[in-house]
Amino acid sequence: MIARVCRTFSDAFAMDETAAKEQGKKYWISRVLGSGATGTVLCAKRKSDGEPFAVKVVDMEGMSEADKNRAQAEVHCLLNCDFFSILKCHEDFAKKDPLDGENLLMIALVLDYANAGDLRQEIKSRAKASRAFREHEAGLLFIQVLLALHHVHSRHMIHRDIKTANILLCSNGLVKLGDFGFRQDVFRHGLGRRRQDVLRHTVLR
Repeated sequence: MIARVCRTFSDAFAMDETAAKEQGKKYWISRVLGSGATGTVLCAKRKSDGEPFAVKVVDMEGMSEADKNRAQAEVHCLLNCDFFSILKCHEDFAKKDPLDGENLLMIALVLDYANAGDLRQEIKSRAKASRAFREHEAGLLFIQVLLALHHVHSRHMIHRDIKTANILLCSNGLVKLGDFGFRQDVFRHGLGRRRQDVLRHTVLR
């Protein structure tokens, strides 16, 4: 995947630091952080200062139209949610079908890098060590997630996939809400028949 991303977005990404410097690329990709149903996440570093970023890559070739629409909706929503406890999208890159400019083949989102894993991993680690969250620690996490959701809702959007694996942690104590499964404009147009679906996905689990 790293080589493919560097070929597809050759103006922005290189496979190592030396190549980035020699070829004038903005980022170099160091490793794969993980992969799932919604794409692959890579760790990239900015050539100018070594700042790490998470690059989410979505291969849209072969996707259904519904999945393509969901992927594009995520990009739109991330670009419209600039908030301290939500993963920020710093840049986005897209490869278009040369025969159909409306058809996207691959997208890459340069996101904040959360360097302390996710809440699911943290809970498992603490359970093994018999080290529960203290009340003030849990409260700080919960408040940041609530503030993120409030911001999303204020933008007339709903996250739809709140779970511990999508609550990312930073070593400085900050939380980043990520991996969005947005449905946009729900409040503006009314919940209607989606009410149960919306409620199911906005409960922390």
